[in-house]
Amino acid sequence: HVERVTAGKRFEHVDLAHVLSKLGSKLLVEIFVNLLVERKLLFVAESLSDLTTIIHSIMQLLYPLQWQGIYIPVLPQEILDATSSPVPFVIGILKQHAKTLDTEALDDECNLVYITDKRIVKRPNFTDIPFNKKYRKKFLQELKLYKGRILKEGEVKDGSTHHTEEIGEMFYQFMRTIIGHYSDHVTFNERGESDIDLTSFSDAAGIHAEFVWQMSKTQMFSSFIQGLTRDSENVFETKSEG
Repeated sequence: HVERVTAGKRFEHVDLAHVLSKLGSKLLVEIFVNLLVERKLLFVAESLSDLTTIIHSIMQLLYPLQWQGIYIPVLPQEILDATSSPVPFVIGILKQHAKTLDTEALDDECNLVYITDKRIVKRPNFTDIPFNKKYRKKFLQELKLYKGRILKEGEVKDGSTHHTEEIGEMFYQFMRTIIGHYSDHVTFNERGESDIDLTSFSDAAGIHAEFVWQMSKTQMFSSFIQGLTRDSENVFETKSEG
C-alpha cells in the first residue's frame, strides 16, 4: 500500500547540505538520474561515514519510489565479487579496497562514483540516458544557486534540517514534474489490482517522454504502481509536511 511520507520523517538522519557540498550539483544530479533508471552504481570513498551518510541520503531523494535492487552501503573486502551481480545495485566500497577490484569485470551498465574526487566514471559501452538537456541545465542551475546560498551562510549548524528539507523539496518537485501525472493512467481490475498504460503515461510526460518510458520499466516504478489501491490518492497532489 502506497502512503505519503512527510519530509520530516523521510529526512531523519539525512544531511543533504553535506551531500551537496561533498558531491557538487552536477554529480548529485547524474547519480540521481542513474538511480531512476536502475543503473548499477558503485560508490568509492575514503571513509565509512562518507559512504553510509551519502548513499543513505541520496536514496531518500527517490521518493515516492523505493530502491528494489541490491543495497549495500559498505561492502566488505571479502565479498567484492558481489559487484559482478547481474541485478541493479547500489554498493559502497572503501578506496583502499577499490585497488583490488577488477573494474574490467564490471558490466557496461555499472558506473563508478568517486566521492572524494567528485567524479563518475562510465563504462566504455555505457548507453546514454535520454534525459532532457534543457531541464537538466535548469535543475542544475537551481541546485548551484542553493549551494551558493549555503556557502554564504557559512558553517551549517544543528544538522542543517531546513537545508535538507529545502534540497529534498527540489528533488520532490523534480519527481512531480516527470511522474506526477501517473494517477491519470492507472486502472484497476475487478480484483482491485492496479495497472498502468505505460505508453500513454510516457507520452503525457512531454519533453521527458523518452526518459519516463525507460524509468517506467524499472522494478521501482512497477513496485510503486502495484502498491496502489482504489483508495490511493496521488502522492503529489496534497502534500503534507511534518
